[in-house]
Amino acid sequence: MININETPLSEENYDEFMKVLDSEFRKQYPIVGMNYHHSQTQFKENWLTDDIGNTVQEMIDNEVSQWEE
Repeated sequence: MININETPLSEENYDEFMKVLDSEFRKQYPIVGMNYHHSQTQFKENWLTDDIGNTVQEMIDNEVSQWEE
């Protein structure tokens, strides 16, 4: 089970992690809409290169901070 504040992204948990990322993103920011899939904004290889070790919440916070710039 993925804990949004504790479980880091890894190659082994990638699929489950991305499902939780999408679900949690829509839950925290319903304005993006129910059809929004943040996990599809880049390729798997990029997620594993750029964000491996980050938690779901860290990834959401990083994305939202870019909206505010």
